[in-house]
Amino acid sequence: MNKNCDIYENDTYVTIPTTATIYGYNNSTAQKYAEKYGNKFVPLDECTTHKWDSGKVTKAATCKATGVKTYTCTVCKATKTETIAKKAHSYKSYVTKATTSKNGSIVNKCSMCGAKKSSSTIYKIKSVSLSTTATYYNGKVKTPGVAVKDSKGKTLKKGTDYTVSYASGRKNVGRYAVKVTFKGNYSGSKTLYFNIIPKNVSGIKKLTARSKGFTVSWNPQKTQVTGYQIQYSTASNFKNAKTITMGKSSYSAKKVTGRMAKKRYYVRIRTYKTVKFNGKNYNIYSPWSAKKSVVTKK
Repeated sequence: MNKNCDIYENDTYVTIPTTATIYGYNNSTAQKYAEKYGNKFVPLDECTTHKWDSGKVTKAATCKATGVKTYTCTVCKATKTETIAKKAHSYKSYVTKATTSKNGSIVNKCSMCGAKKSSSTIYKIKSVSLSTTATYYNGKVKTPGVAVKDSKGKTLKKGTDYTVSYASGRKNVGRYAVKVTFKGNYSGSKTLYFNIIPKNVSGIKKLTARSKGFTVSWNPQKTQVTGYQIQYSTASNFKNAKTITMGKSSYSAKKVTGRMAKKRYYVRIRTYKTVKFNGKNYNIYSPWSAKKSVVTKK
């Protein structure tokens, strides 16, 4: 018979003749069998053929170090080990989004050990602008374009880096919001505004001198207009100018009196419309007309 654990620790011994010598461990099943059936018992110092279990991982492998798997003999409890190879890095991209005030980053690193493979900067958003902030009323919906650039001058892409939402309407004279919401590698939002401004009058139709004053006349502009402003000054650059606000768009003339006699006055006119914005009245003005001058009478 072979001296091994397979026979003496786990087999059924009833088939072994009493003349056989049984090898095993002290206080083992083999010894008890020998004593019971009169076999000669010879103790073993160790198994001559181990019967290993399926093994257990006693140190897990990582992408930085090898691991260890330990096997145990089911008979004598002896152990042996084998090396478990290192795992491959599991790289993943981690994004810190850029904002209007801070740069972001893309870091490619191992999700298990944190080893960094590569990194790049997402530059912060430097400018968000509209293609126009003021456009004349013409009865059509206005939709200004949006341009977004980062701190390196790169133009960001609509739909990929940001979306745009416009206030409803955008046809009548008024102030309208445009919200730019950043996405992808960027976060945050910015709201811009643009005005649809009223048409101005075609200009000063007539400027007539009067005693210590003058009369201004114009062709009225009634569409999307609340009224007019007339501005006059003795300086051609309108330094220290006086402004008269008229609240009816149907007006077509204004008499100005109480001024200095025999003095040259420069005059210009513009329209305005009062609209509601964020719950408050807000005046939107057209540009000033071309200036005209007149010398008052004595």
